[in-house]
Amino acid sequence: MDTQSQQQSARSSNHDDGAVRSEFLRNKAIINAILEGVPVAEAARRYGVTRQWAHELKRRWKREGEAGLLPRSRRAHRIANRTDGRLVERIVTIRREL
Repeated sequence: MDTQSQQQSARSSNHDDGAVRSEFLRNKAIINAILEGVPVAEAARRYGVTRQWAHELKRRWKREGEAGLLPRSRRAHRIANRTDGRLVERIVTIRREL
């Protein structure tokens, strides 16, 4: 996913632009601390995140650059129990007839 589509995805989630920017800036500060030689665990403590999350941010930053620091949607990729489209059409038709 390119940077622009990640930004659009992040903005289209339930976050407002301020929250997205705030989370991005926090993530960037964590990475900057790590790049300055601060141990990952210490950087995590400073910014109030888990050590595991700080390691994940480091991995994303190495793989994707700054785009990896953008917040990602937590929305499900698919709905597991989605009603079949044909059944939905049938229900709508029956309701219209009532």
